[in-house]
Amino acid sequence: MSIPSHHPRRTFRFLLLALTPALVTGVLGCGAQEDNQSSAAPQKPSLASGKPLDAAMRESADQGLGFSLHDVDNPGDAIHPAHARRYKVCYVRDAPKFSAVDIYAVRENKECPTRTAAQ
Repeated sequence: MSIPSHHPRRTFRFLLLALTPALVTGVLGCGAQEDNQSSAAPQKPSLASGKPLDAAMRESADQGLGFSLHDVDNPGDAIHPAHARRYKVCYVRDAPKFSAVDIYAVRENKECPTRTAAQ
């Protein structure tokens, strides 16, 4: 009986999928600050519609909140943080159970919709 050989791409894909949650947690955790003066949950950042998405990400992280980035034009599609500078904020939804916010955005050259199914 021989040991099956693993294809390098499959191994890489497995490692990437296995390590992604740890990497994301580590990156988001690096920006978190402990506040010993207040035991209250972090407050939702005041993310105005039209604000650059990369600025909204920094503001959320500065307040100790995690965040997820959603494309309003393509429901269900996430925005990769590396592309955040190309987007602007439309609206934000709280995810208090996770001390996080869901940020919904559109490309910087588009207008935010007046109403979406996610709102």
